[in-house]
Amino acid sequence: MSATGIFEPLAINLIRVGEETGRIGPMMIELANILNREVETGIKRALTFLEPVLILVLGVMIAAIIVSILVGILSINDLAR
Repeated sequence: MSATGIFEPLAINLIRVGEETGRIGPMMIELANILNREVETGIKRALTFLEPVLILVLGVMIAAIIVSILVGILSINDLAR
């Protein structure tokens, strides 16, 4: 497994310990739990970053709409003169 380079060192060590102790099943479950926590943490970080970005994007869109409405009103005002 270590020669392929696909698996993380943590996974290789947990599988090695599981083979040596004869408890590979519980070690694989522990590995799955660890990797699951890492994925959940990554998703939480991504969502934490994404939320302010979406707020800024929506703010810019709303500002553009307001500016376009004001430009339309001002151009009508210029035509009336």
